[in-house]
Amino acid sequence: MEEPAWLLSAATAETSVKDCDIWKAPAAEPGVAEPVRSAVPTLVLAGRFDPITPPEWGRGVADGLEQSFFRELPGAGHSVSTEECADEIVAVFLDDPTAEPAPDCVGSLGPPEFVLPA
Repeated sequence: MEEPAWLLSAATAETSVKDCDIWKAPAAEPGVAEPVRSAVPTLVLAGRFDPITPPEWGRGVADGLEQSFFRELPGAGHSVSTEECADEIVAVFLDDPTAEPAPDCVGSLGPPEFVLPA
């Protein structure tokens, strides 16, 4: 039987706190958990089916950045950087980080492909 996700998260957090004690890590400085604010042009990519860092987290990050561009790739999961379309978006962004990257590839992406056992 699989453990509920919240239980796994709680166990992981408890282990992390114990690790900090073992390593004698100092307490985090105040404000370390505050959102990043910046005027640096930033590209935020997300996969629609990412269960680890869901798109809404990426949108939240982008909202706090003055010159950010958020792109969600339909059909992609957590490893969005392995998608060819992501390469195209990054290339367009790097050519001009102040212009919104709007490559045609995003509209042509289909649903995720599943590999089933034989």
